[in-house]
Amino acid sequence: MSTKEEVQSASGGAVLVDSSADEGVTTGGPSPEEMMEKIEPELTASDEKVIPKIQSAKDATILIIEDDKFLRDLTAHKLEKEGYAVIIAPDGEEAIKIMETTIPQLILLDIVLPGIDGFEVLRQIKVVNSLKNVPVILLTNLGQQEDVERGKSLGAKDFLIKAHVTLDEIVDKIKEIL
Repeated sequence: MSTKEEVQSASGGAVLVDSSADEGVTTGGPSPEEMMEKIEPELTASDEKVIPKIQSAKDATILIIEDDKFLRDLTAHKLEKEGYAVIIAPDGEEAIKIMETTIPQLILLDIVLPGIDGFEVLRQIKVVNSLKNVPVILLTNLGQQEDVERGKSLGAKDFLIKAHVTLDEIVDKIKEIL
C-alpha cells in the first residue's frame, strides 16, 4: 500500500488535498498521531521482544525538508517511533540555516518547495565539505526520468516517489543507507 493509500485508509478517506504551482501540495485531516495509531498500532511488551530495535537509530539524526506540514509531521512521527532524532524544515532556506549548525546523518528532501527548490538545496549541500557526504534521499511526487537523473547527478543517494512508497519502506531505505 502506498503512503497515499495508508493515509487515506487510516483517515477513513477524510484527507483534504490542495495543490498549486506556487505553493506545492498541502493536505489536512486527522493528526499525525491519530494516523499513526491506525497505520501502526502501539507495540505491546511481547511485540518488542520479537522486533529488534535498530542499534544505530538512537545516534542518527534525520533532517526532513518538506513543505507539507501534514506529511512532514507524519513522517517525523514514524521516524521518532523508530528511534531516530528528527529535525524538520518547511523549506530550503530553513534547512540551509539548520545545516549551518547541525549535521544530520541523513536528509529526506522534497523537490517542490517554496523559495529555493530541492534540487538547489541538494546542490548546495554537496558543495559544503561538512555536508557533502551526508546521504540525501529525494522523497517527492516528481517521478519523470529526467527528475530522477537530475537528482542522482546532483548527488542524491536515492529517489523515492511519495505516491508509490509506504512509511515502512522509507524506514527500510533509511536503515539500508545508514
